Amino acid sequence: MREQQPDLLLAGEREGMRIQADLTGSIAFDLGNSPREFTAERVRGRTIAITTTNGTRALRACARARAVLIGSFLNLRATADAIAAANPVRMLIVCSGTHDQAAYEDVLAAGALCHLIWPNYVTGKVADSAWMARELFRQAQGDLPAVFAQSRNGARLLTLPDLRADVAYCAQRDILELVAELGKDGSVRKRAAGPPPGGLNPRSCN
Repeated sequence: MREQQPDLLLAGEREGMRIQADLTGSIAFDLGNSPREFTAERVRGRTIAITTTNGTRALRACARARAVLIGSFLNLRATADAIAAANPVRMLIVCSGTHDQAAYEDVLAAGALCHLIWPNYVTGKVADSAWMARELFRQAQGDLPAVFAQSRNGARLLTLPDLRADVAYCAQRDILELVAELGKDGSVRKRAAGPPPGGLNPRSCN
């Protein structure tokens, strides 16, 4: 892809660390997976090809869904508002996890999202997993950075000088007012303003 598009930025990680030339057999990637690397100065107007250990695999698994939104604590409210506007009849929240296992910080983010949209779904068929995620978030919401630090991935990041600041950064709420959406062509873009897809009454949340 870089040969075809010389201006393309390569981003990705394995075991949380930026992919280097010894892994690719050719060149080191421009960016890793730390959100603090993706500054406006570095990425504005650029196309980024990204591969991560779990996140991009989760997106590929969801690619055939009617609509796929990518959310985190950083854009939580914007994502919740988009879901409320779309009013989907069925919704599945997918956590990418760590090492093919559930990740505490992912479950907390899912629970935070469930908490925001709960009034729209509570009278329908809500899976126990969604209820449990919401309850975990409600217990932890008072000090998310401290709770993140107790997770397997959070504790590991705190031992890495270049990445330890990511823990507190990713625990911030609603610092981005954008909705990220996976397109049918595999690209992730900011959703444009306008009526969302769907328009059905929500009655099922997993």
